[in-house]
Amino acid sequence: MADDGFVQVEPDSTGKMVDTSQITTSEGTVQRQRVAIGDSNTAENFANVTGAGALQVDGSGVTQPVSGIVVAQGPVQTGNTPSFATVGVSSSLVLAANSSRTSAILTNTSTATIYLSFGANAAVVGSGIPLFPQGSLVLSSQDNVQQAINAIATASSSNLGIQEFV
Repeated sequence: MADDGFVQVEPDSTGKMVDTSQITTSEGTVQRQRVAIGDSNTAENFANVTGAGALQVDGSGVTQPVSGIVVAQGPVQTGNTPSFATVGVSSSLVLAANSSRTSAILTNTSTATIYLSFGANAAVVGSGIPLFPQGSLVLSSQDNVQQAINAIATASSSNLGIQEFV
């Protein structure tokens, strides 16, 4: 029986998307003509294979036999040069929108509380996402990380460390 549909994977209790389904036939083997493991946000496919078999992921469309363990691994991210923003008592842009951004880490290295907002929204003290002194926020591709990020602080000249990955 042919099935041209897709398998919808629900997140487990930790939020990870894990496919635990098992496919068997009366002969005990299954041949899959195409397996795409990738990031839906970047349309990038990737695979890493360990074990005694071979898997060719080269765009040729040729299915290769696989035995051993197949491990999916995300694309290698490149970290931009670490930077910082001086956040004041009025809302300002601390990280411009970037369609290539896959993740970012923001760390409040000041003694004030910094509040964050996303997109075109101005940051407001007491609302949005608070970053307490020495607090960090890690954003991944599932967090709309490509939007602009604005910030405001409870004290002038507050420092926000920024690490962006593309």
